[in-house]
Amino acid sequence: MVRMRELLEEACWVGSREKCNALQALATNVFDSVMNRMITEHLGMGKREARQHFKQCDVADLDDAELGQLRLLLIGGGVETAFRQEPDDGSVWPSYNRNESSHRIAEVSKPAHAVRALLLAQALVRWFSVQLQAEEES
Repeated sequence: MVRMRELLEEACWVGSREKCNALQALATNVFDSVMNRMITEHLGMGKREARQHFKQCDVADLDDAELGQLRLLLIGGGVETAFRQEPDDGSVWPSYNRNESSHRIAEVSKPAHAVRALLLAQALVRWFSVQLQAEEES
């Protein structure tokens, strides 16, 4: 987990030099590694199951939601769109997409996508770090 944090710091440094292609690519790689390898292994779930884990906020009124539920909801919205399959016609999604950012970065790189990739990666790293720390303390 420490290495993932270091990579995100490096992504921020790259982004501060207005290198959005590199920021988006690196943040996407961290996001993908944490989600598809570390979290799935930790939760003992497949990739699709783990992604569903972040859509568990079933609170009818968000005013009554606990902080943990809101965190899952905020991460879950980004995870859901980031993992959409590419359109059948070969076009690209207008929003950030993990697969396109991994395989078609030259076509899909945008500053907004770079920021979204960074925020998703940071949210997952933070969520996972909190989970690990809570387990160590109990």
